Amino acid sequence: MYKKENKNWGIFREVLNAPGIKVYYPESYMDYQGNTISLSIARSVFNKNNECMGFIFLDVYNSHIRDILNGLNSMVAQDIIIIDKNNYILYNSRVPTDEGSFLNAPYMADIKHGQGYFFKQFDKKPFLMAYSTSQLTGLTIIGITSMKTFFENTASITKMTVTVVIGVFFICILTAIFFANYIFKPIKQLVNAMKNVEAGDLSTRVCLHTWDEIQEVGESFNKMVIRIKELIETAVERQKRLRMAEIKALQAQINPHFIYNTLDTINWIARLYNVYDISNIVNEFGKLLRSTINNEDDLTTVRDNIAIINSYLSIEKIRYGNKFDVIIDVDENLYDYCIPKFLLQPLVENAVIHGLEKKMGKGSLTIRGYRDDRDMIFKIADDGAGMDQKDIEEILNSHPGKTRHSIGIYNVNKRLKLYFGESYGLEIHSQKGEGTTIIIRVPLNWKGETFLDKGCSC
Repeated sequence: MYKKENKNWGIFREVLNAPGIKVYYPESYMDYQGNTISLSIARSVFNKNNECMGFIFLDVYNSHIRDILNGLNSMVAQDIIIIDKNNYILYNSRVPTDEGSFLNAPYMADIKHGQGYFFKQFDKKPFLMAYSTSQLTGLTIIGITSMKTFFENTASITKMTVTVVIGVFFICILTAIFFANYIFKPIKQLVNAMKNVEAGDLSTRVCLHTWDEIQEVGESFNKMVIRIKELIETAVERQKRLRMAEIKALQAQINPHFIYNTLDTINWIARLYNVYDISNIVNEFGKLLRSTINNEDDLTTVRDNIAIINSYLSIEKIRYGNKFDVIIDVDENLYDYCIPKFLLQPLVENAVIHGLEKKMGKGSLTIRGYRDDRDMIFKIADDGAGMDQKDIEEILNSHPGKTRHSIGIYNVNKRLKLYFGESYGLEIHSQKGEGTTIIIRVPLNWKGETFLDKGCSC
């Protein structure tokens, strides 16, 4: 930074005449280290009172300019001259001794402000003259290239361009092959996996690591195959159980007239000897038996299920007398809807035998049915012996036969899941000594496989 006392020098006058603006000042002199300075960039510094405190200078050595422009010359053989607006020469690669003097060449009349080019002859040889004036610094760069060199460079550039184009072409082909394999290989894997599934191999899985939508398709395919396998296994199990149930039903139908005739004989003997309790038991048992044997449908109406419960409770009332009261509160609007046959009776039986029978004193049994949005809800509650959570889990999860008193509940729970899916089933709430409540949820308008295949005669 120079002090303002130097303001009478040429460059200082330029800076003072342009306050706050960078000034580019061409010159040619040597500093104290012997370096030739060709250009100075300066700016004045003012204080808060807008008084000039001094100047900041940045000196550009001629050697720096030469190093930069020599790099350009190594690419294209040409001569470069840099002049200021007064034609003062800052740099001349062709005649360095002219630096620091004024350019007075015959072609100066063709150089205009801005940029352009023209042709000149020197020693009867054609040359291309190109120039460009910087709006920032006011300096003009002049490039002088012989036409012979120009055409040689043009041929070299053309050759290089063709080489680059060919190289880019092959790179594009390789890139296209890579992306084709990247895209089509996983698609081919998916197609092969689909063919395997179509052939029945549900263990087929695809493992893709493309990290894009194709991988998402592969993951969805795997989930779909797993779901299909689960559905098929569920359907097979359902059909197996239905087939076994049908076989047992056929076995139970062996000579049903003989059973009815035997019950009828017992009924008349009981009446003959005025044992009306036995007669009533036989009648109600006959109704239960007809519901089991005569109806081949898997489904019956809610009305028929309530009738079965009434027949069963009539028999138990004779056995237990007034040991418990029964309240049946089922919405009559549900009576004509279909539910699986013998869905409610086994739960009522379980409440009587394993709940109320063990209760000291008189008990109560409540059977409720109502609509909840798209489902029918049935609640069977007793205030009998009750059970703890361990007993509930054992009853729901034990295979029939392991726990004798859990056969009915297990059967109903399993049938609900087979008919309507895993989201349905029994919900049991119970406490020791306080009683048990079993909740059953059945879809109102279910159009499942069994409904469509078997039909409902309701």
